[in-house]
Amino acid sequence: MAGKTASGPRVVCFGRDRGSFFSATGNEKQCAEGKGQDRAVGHGMFYGASGRQWSMEFPVICFLPRGPGGRIRQGLFLMTKPLQPEFNDAQVAAWNRDLGGRSAAERVRWALEEFRGHAVLSTSFGVQAAVMLHLVTRVDPQIPVVFVDTGYLFAETYRFAGELTEKLGLNLKVYSPLLTAARQEALYGKLWEQGVEGLEKYGRLNKAEPMNRALQDLGASVWIAGLRREHASTREDLPVIKRQNRVLKIHPIVDWTDRQVGEYLREHGLPYHPLWEQGYVSIGDTHSTTRFADGMKAEDTRFSGLKRECGLHEQTGGPEYMI
Repeated sequence: MAGKTASGPRVVCFGRDRGSFFSATGNEKQCAEGKGQDRAVGHGMFYGASGRQWSMEFPVICFLPRGPGGRIRQGLFLMTKPLQPEFNDAQVAAWNRDLGGRSAAERVRWALEEFRGHAVLSTSFGVQAAVMLHLVTRVDPQIPVVFVDTGYLFAETYRFAGELTEKLGLNLKVYSPLLTAARQEALYGKLWEQGVEGLEKYGRLNKAEPMNRALQDLGASVWIAGLRREHASTREDLPVIKRQNRVLKIHPIVDWTDRQVGEYLREHGLPYHPLWEQGYVSIGDTHSTTRFADGMKAEDTRFSGLKRECGLHEQTGGPEYMI
C-alpha cells in the first residue's frame, strides 16, 4: 500500500523470512527503478511466527511490484543484516583466512548472505565482464550493478553493455561524472595527455567521484569487484577481501587465471567484449586504451604504460570519500 506523508510517499510491504512474518515501511523517494520493481530501504517491525511482536527494528529491502498506472502495490521484502559501522583489520584478516580456499561461487554466496542489502557489484563492461555479472546475479538477480560511464568509452562498450544488461536482466545503475567531457576539456584540457598528475586528476573526476556517489546513493558499504591478480603487477598481492577507506571490497575471482575465465565464459555461453577479437586485452576509455602488441604486458595497453590503476581501486584518502 502507498500513502502520502509529510516526508513524501510511504510504502508498506509484508513478507516472510525464515519462518517468521515481518512488516516494513520504506520511503518511495528512496526506491530505485529496476525490472518493473522497486527497492525501498527502510526499517521494519519483527513479528514471530506465533504472532508475538518484538519492538526491535532492522533494515529491510522491499521489492515493490507496480500495478496499473505505476501505482506501488503491497510487496515482499528481504530482511537485511545489521552491518557494523567499520571493518577492523583483524576481522578482515579472519575472513581472508576463511575464504582463501573457497571457490568463487562460495565467496559470492558468503558475501551476499553476510552483507545482504549492503552490497553492490561494479562493472566496466570490459573484456571479461560477463563472468562477474553472471556469477553474482545468478545468486542475487536484483543486486545493484554500478556502471561508471566516463563519456569516453568505445561505441562497442556501450553496445556490449546493452546486450549484457538485457541478456542477464541486470539491475543497472549508471553514474556519470559531474562535468561533461566537453566541459572538462574546456576547463582542464586533455588530462590524459598531462602525465601521471593529469591521469590521476582524470581518475578522480571521471571514475572515483561517480563511484563514490553511487555507493552513497545506494547506501552500500560493501563493493564486489572482478579484480584479479593476473591483471597487473599492482594487483599481485590482492586479497579476497580488503578495506579501501570506508568500504569493504570483495574480489571473488581474484585468484582466477585467464584460462579459468575463458572456461567459465564458454561453459555458460557468455561473450567476451567484441574488441577482444581485435587484439584488445584490457578496455577502458578510447583515449587511454591500445591494442596488445608483441613485447607488451597487458597493463602496458592502458594509460600509455604510465600507470595501471584508473583511480577506482586506489584509496582517495579524502575524508568526504567512502573509497
